Amino acid sequence: MNLPPVPLARRRRRTIVLVIASLVFFVFYMTSFHDFEDTGTKRSPKPNAIKQDKTQDKKADTGTIMPSGPRTADRPMSYGTAQQPLFKGSGKVIKLDKLPIEHIPTKNNNKRLIIIGDVHGMLEPFQKILKKVDFDMGSGNDHVVLVGDLVNKGPDSAGVIGHAMAIGASAVRGNHEDRVLLAHEAMKKPRVADKIDDLDSEDTLEQIHFGHGDYEDQSTARSLSDKHFKWISKLPVILEAGNVEGFGNLVFVHAGLVPGLDLERQSPWAVMHMRTLVYPREQLRREDAKRRIEKYLKQRENMPRAHPITPKQKDSLINAEVVRSTQPTDREVAVPVDGRDGDPWADVWNHYQKKKVSDADKMTVVYGHDAKQGLSLGRYTYGLDSGCVYGGELTALVISGAPEGVRHEIVQVKCKKAKMKNDSEQV
Repeated sequence: MNLPPVPLARRRRRTIVLVIASLVFFVFYMTSFHDFEDTGTKRSPKPNAIKQDKTQDKKADTGTIMPSGPRTADRPMSYGTAQQPLFKGSGKVIKLDKLPIEHIPTKNNNKRLIIIGDVHGMLEPFQKILKKVDFDMGSGNDHVVLVGDLVNKGPDSAGVIGHAMAIGASAVRGNHEDRVLLAHEAMKKPRVADKIDDLDSEDTLEQIHFGHGDYEDQSTARSLSDKHFKWISKLPVILEAGNVEGFGNLVFVHAGLVPGLDLERQSPWAVMHMRTLVYPREQLRREDAKRRIEKYLKQRENMPRAHPITPKQKDSLINAEVVRSTQPTDREVAVPVDGRDGDPWADVWNHYQKKKVSDADKMTVVYGHDAKQGLSLGRYTYGLDSGCVYGGELTALVISGAPEGVRHEIVQVKCKKAKMKNDSEQV
């Protein structure tokens, strides 16, 4: 049977509808695709594609790091600096600087690098440790590097900075230097409109609380001279010494570095504050497992002869569900934090460096910041904050050049606990 031809107007309408439907589908597909990528759930690379493409890495603000967990020992991780808190640095923050080559120890010279942990205003131990290592400023062979937090908590921040300047020391900016610089800038700003006019200006300053600097920071700021501020404001967040025999590329920071991320792309906030790496996908996985187990237990309550579940049994069920649902990609994204959840960054760093084939590509980090952890010596990490201000020790890593090669040793002096207004202050 021959059907009557479709009118031209109807065919045109049908064509227009098909075009519109195709466009709607295309927009929906592209939106869903980008949402899929943004949630961090893109597919893991094939085993033969694990090696990072450096040309593509320059386009994306991510790096790769090898996690320390056994489940993902052979998979890359990515870290986006967009995950970092907004960093409100004081003035112009110098992220990266290089230590002059004349200070680098080699087997052909007698140079020494004396790297000292967090001093925190403890001038007497600072002078004492320099004497113990026979620091000789006049020889031109010795150079001191301080890994940040010269100020606050202890009794003489100005004295410590003044002595560091006098001996020509290098240093990196710690979180306490940054806080004091921020407080100093805030103290120079005009008063708020509702200030009490009849109060003495100096007394009024004592009462002002700055959101980014507490009273200790203000007190330290008042004790420092313009020369002190000029010196600490020029301290880099990262100081790179370059290749040193036995260390690979030697780098000094205050708190830590994110493995696999170029020095130029490290977050200043993370470098001055981080202690651990957390994995958001693992956290979401646990939360999801907890919801599923709680839903199951709720349904189980209505079952006949169901035995009660103890809190310990519930935790075991949740852990089992987490293990069951874990994916190899769960550690592809790591975020540095200043708390103690997750994995210590230094553990992950050492694991990552061991995976590198060439010693020239390996990097050793000397840092401070973590007095609760204390002296911590890894293959490629040296944590030197041994809690001097809390009555612990002041620690120095001494790297010496000699004809037989570059050597290093740990030197410590005992400290008397400083009197602090708040002994419970976070280390």
